[in-house]
Amino acid sequence: MPKIRTSQIIIFTLGIVAGIFLAILLNKVSNFNIQNDIAIEMNPIEIFSILINILIAYYLTVIFGNKNDFKKSEKDILTRYLEDFRKDKDLIILESIDQILNSQHNNNSHFVNSQFKYLRQKLNMNLTLLVDREILPANSILKQNAESKMRNIWEKITYTPTVNQQNYNIANDLIIARRLSTELDKLLFDLIIIINKK
Repeated sequence: MPKIRTSQIIIFTLGIVAGIFLAILLNKVSNFNIQNDIAIEMNPIEIFSILINILIAYYLTVIFGNKNDFKKSEKDILTRYLEDFRKDKDLIILESIDQILNSQHNNNSHFVNSQFKYLRQKLNMNLTLLVDREILPANSILKQNAESKMRNIWEKITYTPTVNQQNYNIANDLIIARRLSTELDKLLFDLIIIINKK
């Protein structure tokens, strides 16, 4: 519920008092003739009604305008969080793939694992914000798919082959990770659409 400021109450009260004073004044001079042929009539009730309508329109514009501005800024922030996540995800995947392909052994470093842990936490935070704001239900398929795609990307990039897998080719897993990243981008786009529809 938006707070009603004291200045708004004072302005509203002064408007009502001025309207009542104007109605009383016009009631005394509501009919006057310039000539016999031309008559100017002022209806104080209509003037009072117009003044009240103007005050109500102003009041509603101020209250609902602020509420709509708040909702729009909240949508912008949530959208920006998802876009920042997507940029971080793309950068970390690119750096991780580059590090894996340039290493002499196909072992993944602690740095790559920590980067993906950061990504999973950031995605979880974004999805939790959407659930908390009632934009997504807690058991949303879209939410579950996004978490699953992120987990699969992490597993593909950080996979360490066993000793028995001597013919293991990491390039196949990296290709799958890039495809999953593109699918996750589509899910993020769908989330942004849902945010903007609310």
